Amino acid sequence: MIASTMSLLLRSLLLCLTLTSSISGDPSPSCRSLSDYTHQLSQRELEGRWYLFYSAAHESGLGTIISSVLDFHVTDDEHAQVRQVIKHNHLVRIEAHEMQITKANNSYILTAKEDDHKFTVYPMKDHVILYEDEDGVRLFSQSNTTAYSSEDDFKHLSKCLGYKVINVHVISTPDPEHSDQDCQGYKPISKAATLSEFVEKKVMYLSAYTRKQNAKWDQTLTFVLYSYELEGKKLKGKHLFGFDGSLQHYNPTVHVEEEDGKLILRDSSTNITMMAYNVGDNCVGITVSSQSVSNYTRLLAISCGPGAVSDEDIQEFVQHARCQKFPYTILRKDSAKLAFSCGDIAFTVEHVTAEKLAGRWHSVASASSFSGPMESEEHWVQIEVQDGELKFTDSFRFPTPIPVTISGNTMTFHPEPADKVTVTFYEMGEDFLLANIDVKCSWGKYNSLNLFSKSGNADAKQIERFKQAASCVSLPVLYTKQ
Repeated sequence: MIASTMSLLLRSLLLCLTLTSSISGDPSPSCRSLSDYTHQLSQRELEGRWYLFYSAAHESGLGTIISSVLDFHVTDDEHAQVRQVIKHNHLVRIEAHEMQITKANNSYILTAKEDDHKFTVYPMKDHVILYEDEDGVRLFSQSNTTAYSSEDDFKHLSKCLGYKVINVHVISTPDPEHSDQDCQGYKPISKAATLSEFVEKKVMYLSAYTRKQNAKWDQTLTFVLYSYELEGKKLKGKHLFGFDGSLQHYNPTVHVEEEDGKLILRDSSTNITMMAYNVGDNCVGITVSSQSVSNYTRLLAISCGPGAVSDEDIQEFVQHARCQKFPYTILRKDSAKLAFSCGDIAFTVEHVTAEKLAGRWHSVASASSFSGPMESEEHWVQIEVQDGELKFTDSFRFPTPIPVTISGNTMTFHPEPADKVTVTFYEMGEDFLLANIDVKCSWGKYNSLNLFSKSGNADAKQIERFKQAASCVSLPVLYTKQ
């Protein structure tokens, strides 16, 4: 029995207009004001380590957080050093700021000196604080017992504030390599890189930013893998960006110059200038500075080859980012091995034509972020030209052909006016088709990866390759025909 995620994704579009949030944002008469939950606490009492227990948000973004630790060092009544270590599935974020403290009624507003990042702390009783920023509200505590006793209050308050998604987090301390590093005696990494260091495949272990909006985009990445070929004074690059559910390619041409003993790189398409330097064995660092009308932004990236990167190396990378004044740091040590294995899969078809796609394709393997009910009947899709238009038919969802458009290696169609389905073809052969399906509807988005076959069969090698591809796009395998 074959149950196809493509069918699930298309069929589930029917749910887009009917799914609602599990938590209503409408205040009820029982709602109290935020000040009713607060408790008098001096700035000095913020000192110490706080553990994340619960969070609430309008969207699911905070739900990707596994654990978080917030460290306050109050230097005086108006200033504090604040550092937060946040663990996600595929990465660790570190945010470190020198902050201005402003008293406001029963709360404290903390504003970063480096950029416009700010958050508000609402002290509650028994060593519990509420932390609110543009992403949502979080409950931190210095005591397990008092945090759990505050759960009902937090859920009620979150509902009254209009937050729709509530998350429970794991309580854990940061790993030693993520600990704060003293800059006393720090020596900047300044040895120039060589061109040969860019030819070998490398994966990004650390990226650091001066502005939060840049870091927020970066944290959507699960990995970055790249390699270059040297052509005279140019580097021809192949970059593979991994996201939850999909992949993207970027193939830049980089011009290379040596200036005052430094290696200077310039991306020909973006005209961005980068400085490259050696970071220990098998690793390179790149710094980028850009000036716009509104702000000055710096970026640091450290990437390494297939050789082992130790905890001591990671600790040195973190210290380098801190001492070079990057308040937002992202680490991806755990996804490095996965990234190198993904480089062996093409993940792109140069050009797709109607002739190549024409015919009936049977789904033989599926992975998806959508966890709806599985269909038990045989499933297929068909692509054909009718009345001069390319039409798509799904054996379950679209028995009547629906128009589609093809551009490059993607196929797009709109089953409903407000919805969009994009199919990206990763690999293609005479009898098989590996495709990523991205669905966007009114309440959100989700992805699937499908292996299709015209014969309806796949050998063990194809199935294993499919499973590897699914791990690269971070999608759980739902079924295979074998």
